[in-house]
Amino acid sequence: MTKEILISIHSKYINLILEGKKNFEFRPFKLVDSSGKIIMWVYETSPVKALKYKMTVKNFITELNPPLKYNLGNNNFKDYISKGKFAYEILSLEELKFPISILEMKKMGVTAPQNFSYINKYPEFQKILKRKGMRLIQQF
Repeated sequence: MTKEILISIHSKYINLILEGKKNFEFRPFKLVDSSGKIIMWVYETSPVKALKYKMTVKNFITELNPPLKYNLGNNNFKDYISKGKFAYEILSLEELKFPISILEMKKMGVTAPQNFSYINKYPEFQKILKRKGMRLIQQF
């Protein structure tokens, strides 16, 4: 089964992904799944304060091998990596038809993560996510 995690992203970075400008997500952790893909459920921070997206990414990389390029500049990619980040190439971004507010999340014992949380840590929340309708909004 593909690894599924919960992460937080600021609105300005979500907008860059939505515009197709940001094609990698940089994180301070290494995650690998045998399928080659990881599901990142995305909580959008203030002012939105809701879980709004499901992002599918590839396993992490630390080098850009052609033809890969970072849409915001290969030098920026290298800079993030030099600061200890790991790059996850974004394959797709789906939007929940009905976002889950932070208040709803807290009722299920889920908080917005500072780093990341495994979704299977929250069985009730995981069931709800499986039933949520999704709409593909960006595919890379």
